[in-house]
Amino acid sequence: MSDFTVIFYPLKNTFKQKRTVNLENVVQIGRQLDSSEPSFSSLKFTSKVVSRQHAVIYVRENKVYLQDTKSSSGTFVNDERISFHGQESDPQEIKNGDIISLGEDCEVQGVVHLAVSMRISLPPFLISECVESTQEEFSDYSTDAQVRANVDSEFTSIWNSLTQGIDDPLMLLRSLKAKNTDTVYRQDIKTDESVIKKTSVTST
Repeated sequence: MSDFTVIFYPLKNTFKQKRTVNLENVVQIGRQLDSSEPSFSSLKFTSKVVSRQHAVIYVRENKVYLQDTKSSSGTFVNDERISFHGQESDPQEIKNGDIISLGEDCEVQGVVHLAVSMRISLPPFLISECVESTQEEFSDYSTDAQVRANVDSEFTSIWNSLTQGIDDPLMLLRSLKAKNTDTVYRQDIKTDESVIKKTSVTST
């Protein structure tokens, strides 16, 4: 039997201790309604920015999903809000190490209420499922002859458009080298001629 136990680690001291939660069934995320201390096996929080029924998290086909349930302050995954204000989000797949934030920091009558921020740690079998899924979705086209031919053709077309009317840099360098070599050669000849003339005058 698979272990659906997921660990949520607090960030920025927004709650006291890590939460260890079993996602075998749908788990509600929201605000603790009474004054008692929230259970370390639940996802209930005392922060005022968390809605009573803020979001749900669950496992489906060995993948973890998070869904905002029309919260007023929003749900964020890696700093990206997953739905508009007051609207239910589509299920958002959660990967190992993702950072989930409930709401945003706000100040009310001089009191700062912090968003709940936590990092998720998935069990090993769910991590392997994520890796296999990613590998299945990835296709390596680098060895496809037709794709490479298309890329080469596109590159050549772009290069030609960028360099149109510009001398070939390599040809230009070769031309400069040839001119420099010819100049040095002519200078050597002139030097030799000067030496010969000087020698002739001295002999006379």
